[in-house]
Amino acid sequence: MAPALHTLMAMHAPAILLHAASHLGGPRVLALPLLRALAIVLGVLWVLLTPAGDPGRSPVGITLLGFTVYSAIVIAALWARPAAVVRRSSVVLLGDVAFALALIALSGGAGSTLFLALPVLAGLPSYYHGIRRGLLVGVAVAMAYVVVCWPTLEGEVANVVVRLATLLGVTAGVGILADANGLPSITGDPNALQQVLVNLLTNARDAIAGGGTIEVRTETSADKLPVRLSVRDTGRGIPGEALPRLFEPFFTTKADGTGLGLAISYGIVRDHHGTIEVDSRSDHGTTFTVTLPAAAWADERA
Repeated sequence: MAPALHTLMAMHAPAILLHAASHLGGPRVLALPLLRALAIVLGVLWVLLTPAGDPGRSPVGITLLGFTVYSAIVIAALWARPAAVVRRSSVVLLGDVAFALALIALSGGAGSTLFLALPVLAGLPSYYHGIRRGLLVGVAVAMAYVVVCWPTLEGEVANVVVRLATLLGVTAGVGILADANGLPSITGDPNALQQVLVNLLTNARDAIAGGGTIEVRTETSADKLPVRLSVRDTGRGIPGEALPRLFEPFFTTKADGTGLGLAISYGIVRDHHGTIEVDSRSDHGTTFTVTLPAAAWADERA
């Protein structure tokens, strides 16, 4: 019976994680509750392995219980309103750091092994917002850690210095990886969105029939919610008087055009709760920018 149960769990665990990631807006957001659960497990292990007579065992247990309740509220809010929680991640981080510093102070200060929670917490802003904000948070958390450890610093200076270097190193490393990471997931009809891209690339190709370049770029904002796709060409550009009517059905600036490509693209993007904009000047090329909400934000609006 046990092997069968183990096999069943092994088969369904990836599907459960994929479903959770899809609901929350991708693996990046799923990491938040998973790391929180890991922190709770590590705290429980510390309490269980600490001798009963240790004066810090009971206060740490009570604080850990409070953190568990707080985490359950955060995870429930994340499941119900993922985009809103991610946007307010700085507020959540303040609560996390406060609990972590309290646990460190109660479990020995400078000598506490619960310091290991801090690199994870300080790395989350880097993970979600990039290295610039992550390093700012990392430095602030490091300073707060020094303040908490100061009364118990004697004999632990070398260990604290190494821990501070670890904290800032993890923050910087996670930020570098996050900045180089791909875009968040979006929710939509892949065939319809592919048609939008094909239409934009076709227009760009026609615009540079006499020679030129086409540039396709993707980017996201600091909070990883809107996703932007831009198609830029160095062609002849679109006359200014034609721009207001560009997305009207059957309006075209081409001799052999149908006037349907951009109108259809506009409708598809609108149905995906996105926007499509154009920036063009005669003889200076054209840039179409499609902005779509990430999966978490789209699901919240649906």
